[in-house]
Amino acid sequence: MELIATRHEFAKRFCRLELFKVLKDKQLVKFAHQAFEQARDREIRIITNIIEKGATRGELITADPEKVAALYMHAMIGLRLSLVSKDISEEISDEEFERVREWQVQLADIFINSLKK
Repeated sequence: MELIATRHEFAKRFCRLELFKVLKDKQLVKFAHQAFEQARDREIRIITNIIEKGATRGELITADPEKVAALYMHAMIGLRLSLVSKDISEEISDEEFERVREWQVQLADIFINSLKK
């Protein structure tokens, strides 16, 4: 759950810096896309490592930790995107951030419980 809180704070600060508005600059879009892709891949590796450690200790069951981690990461991203019904450059309210954080905590609980022995 700590990872969710950290991601939540990062996203909140990211939006407050209005970097989404900067992304309308075509030259920066390619750089931003690469940075986001690298961050997503790094997070999937972190989550894979957590799942592998849980499986090694006999706390979790999964045949393919990397696929489970990728699915989990994409589901988390989808929760954030499901809230965006407006232009991405518009500011997201504190209430919307909190709603997504709550959804992410619920999803994490479901994922973890489904992998437990």
